[in-house]
Amino acid sequence: MLTILTAIHIAFSLLAIGSGAVVLSGLLTGKLFGKWALIFLKCSLITSVIGLFLPFHPLQGFTPTQTAFMLSVYAAGVATLAWRKYHLAGIWRSIFALAATIVLYLNSVAFLVQVFELVSHSRMPVFSRPGPTLMVAQILFMAFFVGLGIVAAKRFHDGRAGLF
Repeated sequence: MLTILTAIHIAFSLLAIGSGAVVLSGLLTGKLFGKWALIFLKCSLITSVIGLFLPFHPLQGFTPTQTAFMLSVYAAGVATLAWRKYHLAGIWRSIFALAATIVLYLNSVAFLVQVFELVSHSRMPVFSRPGPTLMVAQILFMAFFVGLGIVAAKRFHDGRAGLF
């Protein structure tokens, strides 16, 4: 059961990240690709919910990956609210762009952490202990997405293009 759930999780995770990249590229040009955004938000929600059911250790509590999935659910909710309830009016355009970027970042981080854990369990000495290199890589990855989010929010807020 767990291997089937893991395979489904990986498939939806890759779909979410790929469609999220398309959505983000549109936001960076001031456009919203509506069908892609719908696929992105649905796949992100599915992968996040499945990720919450993956190995849970009661003594450890939530893992960092599960925390990222929970935050992704909240950010996707904010993006959906901005898009569907407030119709991207005014400040809600920027809120949508920031929330969508956060969802993509959290999905990407969770995926990379899971890949790192998988590789570290394969007994490769290079990946056995996280060190300063991993921390620097995480900081650079976050800075990259913060920059993308700010630019996307600015360009999408200023863009008056509709759905594509």
